[in-house]
Amino acid sequence: MAELPSLKRPESPRMRKFLRPVDVITIMYLGAVIFISTTILGRQPGIWRQLLYYTAGVFALLLFLWRTRRTQNRAMLFLRSWYPLLLFGVFYRDTQSFHAFLLGMGPFDPLLAEADQFIFGFQPSLFFSETYGGIAVDEIFCAGYFFYYILFPILALKLYFKRRRNQFALFLFTVAFSFYCYYLIFICVPSGGPTFFPNPAHGIPGDGTTLAGVEGLFFYEILKVILHTSEVGTGAFPSSHVGAGLVAMLFAFRFERKLFWIFLAPALLLMCATVYLREHYFIDVPAGLVTGAVFYSLGVRLKFVLDRRLGFPKNY
Repeated sequence: MAELPSLKRPESPRMRKFLRPVDVITIMYLGAVIFISTTILGRQPGIWRQLLYYTAGVFALLLFLWRTRRTQNRAMLFLRSWYPLLLFGVFYRDTQSFHAFLLGMGPFDPLLAEADQFIFGFQPSLFFSETYGGIAVDEIFCAGYFFYYILFPILALKLYFKRRRNQFALFLFTVAFSFYCYYLIFICVPSGGPTFFPNPAHGIPGDGTTLAGVEGLFFYEILKVILHTSEVGTGAFPSSHVGAGLVAMLFAFRFERKLFWIFLAPALLLMCATVYLREHYFIDVPAGLVTGAVFYSLGVRLKFVLDRRLGFPKNY
């Protein structure tokens, strides 16, 4: 008996090229922010400016993706592949603008400081740098914190230029998924951290001075510029430095084992530096490890689901 032809509508190759999994979750993140703006914050004065900003962002991104869907220009192909990494800083800084519409900057900081006080009987973000600090020690921790800013580009570049594009796509997707989850947490559960939130009861000045009480040389000066231009009073809990760093390290272990062993010591130093340099409370670190592991697992699974739905290969 002859087999009946399938009535299933064939997938459009043009549509598969138009939207990739990382494009889908980026648009979903923008949509989530728009939803928060219109529902939870819809009656707040001034929120419509944020709504217009993110709505325009969705249309601009869709237009960019559509116009570059068939491009053979290497520069445009590179930009289309890497644009989420360029947006992370923009999205992170913008989480602070929502604090005025929610509970104010850092409403959960007292709880985080109390948690540290309960665990240690003192504030680790103050104690370690004040007790063991010095130019040499400070410089080492500044170097560890700086490692965060080169961890993702190094691993991504290695995968991209070795033409392991499927592995690159999985790495970029999961990192983007993790950051977008962290940004939504920062919007809804804001916390400034010891640098930005004053807590006189525990001796935390929180005057917004980055690297307060820290000295150093080369890495100190570089980090001071980076933090001055990029850090805002948001996103202390959980630590995305620790969580997203863990995601990157898990991919290094999975795809670039030699690079993982090279990165291991700086990654451990990064975790310690988040507290030593007063950028995070101690409680932010284990919270970052737990959420990072969860986001890695969920991100990889979600990538597989979207690959299947959009018709992309899964050979990782």
